[in-house]
Amino acid sequence: MGVNTGKTVWNYFVTCLWEKHFDSKGRASRREFWSFFLCVSVLILLVLLICFVELVSGYTWNVRDEHELPIISMVLGGVVSIGTTSASKNVAIRRLHDWNKSSKYMFLCLLPYLGFLLLPLLPPLLGSGNVIGVLVFFGTITVLSFAVFAFLMSVAPTKGPNKYGPPTDDEQSSSGLIGVFE
Repeated sequence: MGVNTGKTVWNYFVTCLWEKHFDSKGRASRREFWSFFLCVSVLILLVLLICFVELVSGYTWNVRDEHELPIISMVLGGVVSIGTTSASKNVAIRRLHDWNKSSKYMFLCLLPYLGFLLLPLLPPLLGSGNVIGVLVFFGTITVLSFAVFAFLMSVAPTKGPNKYGPPTDDEQSSSGLIGVFE
């Protein structure tokens, strides 16, 4: 069981977004990482909800009378994406530092996406063949890459100081996701 620092999920989110936005040095606990990830996920779901409401209510912007675009959610989505991309990358790097690994391990999570660069080349290669099978294959690889990412971000921290600094205040002694939000 880790030390209770009294920080809430929201406190961790604000800390990652404002105080440590461009900071990839040091360590981030599992609690800090997953709190930030949860808040960003909620923000994305809110933008998707606003997009749905815009589309259902007809409050869209017509482009050449062909396409209807949900302009408010597009702007909000852009703001959320731009505002959280750097902070997300840096909290993930600090999370890797917590178990004494360099940021190069993040590339393990990106490897499956390199296959998507080949996706436009596959229909000519397959002809009218098994395009659905290829999409299922790439979808499975995507799910597996998220599983690898979740595992990497859930590994128990290095006990005591490591080459990236001293342990975080709320270092957890349990392994995996158990105990992250205790």
